[in-house]
Amino acid sequence: MIRIGWIALMIACGSLSSVTAAPIYDLANDLSLTANPNGVWTYGFRSTLAGELSFYTNRTTFFDTGSGGGAMAVLYGSPGFYPSLFYNNTSLPYESIDPGPGLLPGQLALHANLGLLSVTRFTSPSAGTFLIDVEFYGVTSDTTSVFVLLNGTPLLSGSHAGFSSGNEVRYRQVHTLAAGDLVEFAVGDGGNGSANYDWLGLEARVSSTEAAVPEPAAITNLLLAMSLGATHVLYRSARRNGP
Repeated sequence: MIRIGWIALMIACGSLSSVTAAPIYDLANDLSLTANPNGVWTYGFRSTLAGELSFYTNRTTFFDTGSGGGAMAVLYGSPGFYPSLFYNNTSLPYESIDPGPGLLPGQLALHANLGLLSVTRFTSPSAGTFLIDVEFYGVTSDTTSVFVLLNGTPLLSGSHAGFSSGNEVRYRQVHTLAAGDLVEFAVGDGGNGSANYDWLGLEARVSSTEAAVPEPAAITNLLLAMSLGATHVLYRSARRNGP
């Protein structure tokens, strides 16, 4: 009887660990330099908040002209290198000649151009509730505009300037999304007639808030554990109350 009880306990414990975690979509971690769209993510630019998104179709590399020794992979459209998406895919810092700290390894930035916004788009893969967690942070002496959009409607519309500590622009809210809904993060030129140094660090995560779901095998194991436990209880009861 003790052996059966231990087996049931072991199966039940195993079933608790066999769950499918709620997904987390992280822009920088998920970034592809070769695929666009890339799963739920798309990278591109547009002239207005409501305009059609043009994809980044070209890639080049900017090498550090400072003392960091790193480099940035650059995704851009046509014509020219701006607007664009920058990503430090090296193990060294990218310390640009632009005033500011530049990008550390694994960091990502969007660069605007005059009258053009640099945009990253998340397409919801399913219906559910999601935490949208975004931070725009200074990496140069930028003067930019920043936006978070849901199906074209601004959730956040603001401005950013410089790279001093504490001037980050943050948005963190839970939203109910339908499959196919579009959440976009955009950087514009700030409306000052210049796009010099107008690249801005971006961290963006969209996380499902749904509870973790047991895998089918875990459910089967849990039912088996419950069955074994019930059998053990009935057996002991029969022994106590038998003839």
